[in-house]
Amino acid sequence: MKFSSPGNVIRAFATMRMGLTLLAIIIVLSAVGTLIPQERDISAAGPVLHFFYHTLGFGNLYHSWWFGSLLFFLCLNIACCSLSRLPVLWRDTFAPPVWPAAMSWQRECRLALPPDEVAQRMRQRLKQSGFRVWDIGTDRLYARKGQLAPWGTFLIHASILIIALGSFYGSMAGFQYSVLLAPGDSVTIGAGSYPAPGCPFELRLNTFTTELYPNGQVSDWVSNLTVTRIGEDVLSQDVKVNHPFSYQGVSFYQASYSNLYEITQQATGHNARKLRLEEKQPIILDDRLGIAVVPLKYLPDFDPKRPMVSRSAQPLNPHVIYMAYSGGRPLGMNAVAIGNPLSIPGSPIELVFSAVQEASGLDVKHDPGLPLVFTGFSIMGAAFFLSLLPHRRVIWAEIRPNAESTLLVVTISGRSQLLTEELSLLCQNLAN
Repeated sequence: MKFSSPGNVIRAFATMRMGLTLLAIIIVLSAVGTLIPQERDISAAGPVLHFFYHTLGFGNLYHSWWFGSLLFFLCLNIACCSLSRLPVLWRDTFAPPVWPAAMSWQRECRLALPPDEVAQRMRQRLKQSGFRVWDIGTDRLYARKGQLAPWGTFLIHASILIIALGSFYGSMAGFQYSVLLAPGDSVTIGAGSYPAPGCPFELRLNTFTTELYPNGQVSDWVSNLTVTRIGEDVLSQDVKVNHPFSYQGVSFYQASYSNLYEITQQATGHNARKLRLEEKQPIILDDRLGIAVVPLKYLPDFDPKRPMVSRSAQPLNPHVIYMAYSGGRPLGMNAVAIGNPLSIPGSPIELVFSAVQEASGLDVKHDPGLPLVFTGFSIMGAAFFLSLLPHRRVIWAEIRPNAESTLLVVTISGRSQLLTEELSLLCQNLAN
């Protein structure tokens, strides 16, 4: 059996065909990921579905190891293709010109001028057209322009790699999670499961305000935050929607609003137990029997005639709307006044909603890869405008003295459909 050498494998990998193949596979799999519901509970499904959904990773496709491997190999292919093209780009842009061993001339011009004047006119016309001109010997001219345009494609590929590297680094070294804080609450950033750069610090919510439009709809949420380090307040700032706050590379975004319910759980012969739960978070009274209560909504001024709408924003008749469950089945929805005991049939435990606090939902995010991502997009923008420059053109010209005239032979090459017209215009200008 004949094995390919490592060099042949690398050369086969570093081709545009391989890159397009990898890109097509990624596009097809991404389309499949949009059709298959991601990160769902399929515990009741059969073994075949379990195999595809969990073992093969189609249930979390975009975070599966093989999808990440495809992205890695696509980036590696782009890097190999770009690096293999770099010497040619460098030579065509910066290397001194080399006269080819054989030349296929495209146009001849016979001019009734001495050779020196023909050469001078040729240099002048080429420079006026934006060419950079070199003299090769006494009777040959070499000119080129548009040598920067091919660098646009190279830099676009480089920017894609930088963006991918920044995203990968951010996903590995960064973190993102959410916290729900009531006024006076604090949370430690940079310790435990969510490390951050620098020393750990405390984030305290001083006040939380809901701003309203004249019609009563929510206009904005405002959280006043204070950073505390080593027991001292360092910085305070308001956070609003679309107005985040950053400290030590960690950003805090105003994301949501909720209520926190202070609950006393009591049973005969047992000590009272105090809890603080979020809205729509279930309170399990009896795990064996499936008895639970879910607080759904807080109404500061409860109206029995319109039980889901508060009469005012003032706490004149505060109630909590809740849903009760037994055996995993809903018993119904009801309301209980703040401070009144609540009991569920079949459970010896009573609940008392003692207080309700407005709480601010904050997204905490640290992404050290963002500078790389922004750098990549900046390079991509510059590369786009660079690629709009005229494409590369190269002109070779040879001046041949004759008895009473001078013969100028010229040829042009490059990536353009107007090369013949450009060459004809150049020769026409020389004759005038």
